[in-house]
Amino acid sequence: MSEVEIITGLDQSGKTIFLNTYLNMRKNKNENILIISIGRGNKSIHQGINIKFKVIDSIFDIDEKKLLYLISISNPQRIFIEGDYISMRYVNKLLLTKSLRERIIITSRISIINAKHIKMILKNNMCKYLGNIIIINNYDGVQLKDEDLYSIRNMNLNSFLFYIRDFKELYTKFKYYKLINNEFYSNIFKYIRL
Repeated sequence: MSEVEIITGLDQSGKTIFLNTYLNMRKNKNENILIISIGRGNKSIHQGINIKFKVIDSIFDIDEKKLLYLISISNPQRIFIEGDYISMRYVNKLLLTKSLRERIIITSRISIINAKHIKMILKNNMCKYLGNIIIINNYDGVQLKDEDLYSIRNMNLNSFLFYIRDFKELYTKFKYYKLINNEFYSNIFKYIRL
């Protein structure tokens, strides 16, 4: 059974930067990983020998059969699915089908929010349920208001939320919040379940 990490966020929120940072930090470099990116994104994924990367241009180009095919040819221990909020709503429905539930377990839904998008996310009520892990990054140096952060926290009470200025801070934050123990777990999010 493959563990699935779903990474969502608006364009230019830092999803791919987060994923590259995580891939560089992981302990088990020998595990097979499948990365599915819905849309092209702004940065490229660091690829390695055990990492298969598939770009899906549109949600109309993916269905249950194609996901099962990608899983069967890659035989991954871990799958990362990256995309915006709209495409992830569609993908979430696919992941709930019986045939996919027999092959995967969703271990976390990670929402990456660029601080410059917070007003838009709140205005459009996009933050009702962002995921079980919410990372607000501020590498653009936007002034954050406490009430905006409070609103996101209030709508996601059961989520693990933290703020970083740069993705280089991930290791420090993960250690502080006890997501790591001496070394990185093979899956740093394995104890955070839906």
